[in-house]
Amino acid sequence: MKDKIPDTQECIEISGSDVVLKINGIQSKKIPVEKFVSALQGAADAEVFPGIMPSGVKYAMQKGMFRVVVVEQPAMPRGVYVIADDSPVPYGSGVKSKLRWLSFPYVCLMILFYGDALSGYQQIFYTVKPLTSFEDELLLCNLPNVSTQGPGGLPYWFCSQYISGVTKLPWADKINKIVNHLWRTGFNWSSDVHEGLSQFNAMKTLDERISTFEKWETATKEDHDFALKVKWKSSGMNLKQATKKLFEFSAPPKKIKDVKGIADLLSRIETKNSKSNLKSTKVQESLNFLNNIIEEF
Repeated sequence: MKDKIPDTQECIEISGSDVVLKINGIQSKKIPVEKFVSALQGAADAEVFPGIMPSGVKYAMQKGMFRVVVVEQPAMPRGVYVIADDSPVPYGSGVKSKLRWLSFPYVCLMILFYGDALSGYQQIFYTVKPLTSFEDELLLCNLPNVSTQGPGGLPYWFCSQYISGVTKLPWADKINKIVNHLWRTGFNWSSDVHEGLSQFNAMKTLDERISTFEKWETATKEDHDFALKVKWKSSGMNLKQATKKLFEFSAPPKKIKDVKGIADLLSRIETKNSKSNLKSTKVQESLNFLNNIIEEF
């Protein structure tokens, strides 16, 4: 009868600024926490969108906890509420609005998320054709609720202050809620009051047909697609450049260099049941994954 080969007991310990792999109680490998976390991040599979791609999403890029999502809205006339000429206030609950039928080119929303939540940094641009390349030029929009400059100096900023309850929604519902907020909450002069100048007022001298909401609506009735023929100003960026620029507004995550950093990370991770234990097979799979990372060094 053959002697039974004892099971190999593998253990990973994090102490101070080191990650240690022990096999049967004997130290086998030791690497810095910072290097281990970096390797772990690079080795882990990360889906930008778990499940079905949300409607309208043309592109998404992820860097660590941050992701930029690009949503394209088709060129078409839309019924939108805009501030009335005789509104008693420029924005807020007392604003008087009027439903107008306005022609729009393709509308490009660029949204920076932190994890599942809105970061507060998002932009809106126009294009006169669907996005097909990272080199496609982005044009300046003329939307009243888009500021020429927003928080931190981010240009062409679309306010998301009143878009609530986004974080816990599935991704398709997140995107739908943001898009619906754009088209259904109504356009007013909030950007002019709070940020100094809206894209509408910055662009109104570009073309007589968009100088007022009334003229915009009249031009729409004469030609539903006239917005595709306006010579919109260039933003000076293509899609690739704008994505890179938006990532610059993401708060740089603190580097995890020691056990305190890992403890802080774990404290911010929500689980469905923090008291439940993983199945032993899952534990072993995770252990094997971590061991492989350490063995690479």
